[in-house]
Order: sequence, then C-alpha cells, then structure tokens
Amino acid sequence: VNVLSVWAWTVPSREYTHFYSATKHALRTVAECIRIEVANRKLNIKVTNISPGPVETNFNFNSVPDREEEERVFGGDKPYKRLTSEEVADAVISSVKSPSNVQINDVVLSPVGYLTC
Repeated sequence: VNVLSVWAWTVPSREYTHFYSATKHALRTVAECIRIEVANRKLNIKVTNISPGPVETNFNFNSVPDREEEERVFGGDKPYKRLTSEEVADAVISSVKSPSNVQINDVVLSPVGYLTC
C-alpha cells in the first residue's frame, strides 16, 4: 500500500508544490509498473495507492518556512473539514481486507467541498 496524495492526480497551481506533486505522480507510475510485473508473473500480490486530500497533521507547517507563511498559504476559512488520520487509515485497512480476488488499484479520498484547483 502506497500513501500518495490527491496531487498524484493533478498538478497544483502553487509553485512550491509542483515537485511534491511530481514525486506523487512518479510513485503512482511505479505502482502501476509493479502491478504489471506481478500480473505477468502470476503472483498473488496486490498493489494499492491511497491518495488523500488535506489531512489534519503538522505537514503544512513542515512544508513552509514559518508559521506566518503557513497561515498565509493554508489558513483561513475553508469550505471543508480536513480528513483525520483515522479516516485515511480506514481506507488503507479496507483495501487490505478486500476479497482475495479483488485488486483495489487506487483510492482517492478528500473532504466534501475540497477542490484541488
């Protein structure tokens, strides 16, 4: 199970997150390559990507130089409530517990009202 981001599915318009998005796109491609190799070898291995939107963590603060920048970029009223780490964990657990003949390739989850543009 790979934990990516909604940014694996689009390119953000904010400059400072372009390369973050590029790494998530790359991991998504690597996962698909592994799926192909596993299928060709008839191995019973599943590869799943979980791509959450905003999650309530300290990630935002760690991605900018200081608290003032964090508030400028990530602060303010939002039309959504960030996901909890438990909600993301539930998506991981659900995919792992899927029936043995079910391959869940990708799960994209985001808060209601969240837009990536």
